[in-house]
Amino acid sequence: MSENKFENQVQHLMDELKLTPSEEVWPAVKKRISEKRKRRFILFFLPIIAGLILGAVYYYQNTRTSNITENKIIHTPVLTPDPVKENDTIHHAGSPDSEKLNKDQFPVANLLQEEKNHDQKTSQQIFNTPLINDGNKSAEFNSVMKIVDTNMNVAEVITDSQFSGSNNNRVSDKVDDRIIHQEVINNNIEATVSIDTIDAENFTDSLPLKLSFKEEEKAKDTLEIKRDSILIVANEKKSGKWNFGFHFAAGLSKTGNRIIPVNEAMDYNSSPGQGSPILISLPKQSRAGFSFETGFVLQKQLTPRSSILTGLQYCYSSDRLLAGRRYDSTLRLQNSFSSAVNNYYRGNDQWYTNRYHFLELPIHFQYQLNKNSKVPVQWQGGLIFSQLVSTNGLVYDPALSGIYFHDKKLFNRSSLSISSGLSVQVNSKQKIKWSIGPQIKAGVTSLRKSSNDQNQYLLSGGLRVNLFLD
Repeated sequence: MSENKFENQVQHLMDELKLTPSEEVWPAVKKRISEKRKRRFILFFLPIIAGLILGAVYYYQNTRTSNITENKIIHTPVLTPDPVKENDTIHHAGSPDSEKLNKDQFPVANLLQEEKNHDQKTSQQIFNTPLINDGNKSAEFNSVMKIVDTNMNVAEVITDSQFSGSNNNRVSDKVDDRIIHQEVINNNIEATVSIDTIDAENFTDSLPLKLSFKEEEKAKDTLEIKRDSILIVANEKKSGKWNFGFHFAAGLSKTGNRIIPVNEAMDYNSSPGQGSPILISLPKQSRAGFSFETGFVLQKQLTPRSSILTGLQYCYSSDRLLAGRRYDSTLRLQNSFSSAVNNYYRGNDQWYTNRYHFLELPIHFQYQLNKNSKVPVQWQGGLIFSQLVSTNGLVYDPALSGIYFHDKKLFNRSSLSISSGLSVQVNSKQKIKWSIGPQIKAGVTSLRKSSNDQNQYLLSGGLRVNLFLD
């Protein structure tokens, strides 16, 4: 019981030591509490937003990769040689004419790997097997040799034969054997050969059969026409849609104005009437602080080398000011929209960090400076419409030889800025495109309403990274 009594006495004494803030101090305490809550709110949601963005990029990339793997189809032109005319001589295997015919029309290129050579030789033997025709039996052959596309569906022989006897079955068996064996070779080739794109210059190296000079030239022309058509269609589709992306920029920012002329500085230190002038501490120039911005971007291609960009972004800017110590007392101001303040900063011994939070709508024009499609160098410039969400910035007033105080009403909520920058795209041929480069941004409209403060316009610069999903 004695221990509990002692604890109660200690607790009672501690409660008596608590200080109750006065009515003048309490509003300042409330402001500080609300400012801390806003900071915690922003710091809490920033990691969540960043995680959602990274998760969306990861999901999108995996989905596109799986779709491309499942839907990959090899497209190559179809080449058809001149058909064999009616009443052409049928050459038997082993004869010189037969060997010459086979060399001219069915020479197989060494496209497969060494382990596939056995299948090639077996296939050639089946193709060169003679169609035996008895002397007593009359036969009329109307043979059409068709070389289908270069995906290795090669040498399907369609033979329309009209003759009697057991030779009919023998010819059918030969043709069926050729087709069945060729399908086995096709499966092996499709498992080892993957072609995404074929260059016109290297096209003949990808053919399973060696073509004549005319057929080779015809194949090149056909492929060039198809490739140009595909590029034109791709550019048309690309120019008609909006590409979605993200961006992040980090650097430095500060507020400033033109240097105050000498006569204006003299006016600050002069007072009307008689007597010696009162020395007034002039507004101090701010120093650069950290800044960053992040958001999503929408891009629309206008021409192959120009595009427009817009989107929505969050921007954080800051600067440092030698404002002095904080005094929690009521002070009547001289040249300000506010008649009095409950706290202010004065002196030269402490630094204060002004923080500005903006929600921005950029509208930019982008132009590619070089003609190199592998490493494009792009310039972009435009306007940025900003809305000030919150700030703890200080404003200058010449009272008491120069003080700084905080008042949200003395800041312009809406502002306009111009921006410019360069970027280099490092992987223009990929589905996910990255670009990086410097950028600068300068305020066109003033940030503060007070005419006494020289820190009116916001200037920032840094490095910007763009990520586009094509």
